[in-house]
Amino acid sequence: MKEIIQKNLESGQLEECDLTLKDLDKIGDSFARILTGMFHTRVEYPDDDLIKKAKEEKKKNGNSGRKSTKNNKDKSRKNKRDNQKGSATSKS
Repeated sequence: MKEIIQKNLESGQLEECDLTLKDLDKIGDSFARILTGMFHTRVEYPDDDLIKKAKEEKKKNGNSGRKSTKNNKDKSRKNKRDNQKGSATSKS
């Protein structure tokens, strides 16, 4: 952006304007910021093949490594019964 402004200054295109060099510098910075926002690089998303592979793995593995709530409830009930049995035998 600064090169464009410099070329216009050297060619005399800005001789009759009331802009100072400081003003031109601010304008150049603003254009650079706006153009960077408009033409920013896109976020790279996972490849379609990678997504398909992940979905296939999830199907193969069932619940993708998560424990089901049913199993957790069953274990909780079993632990509760074991604790009750243990406390009943220790009272004797």
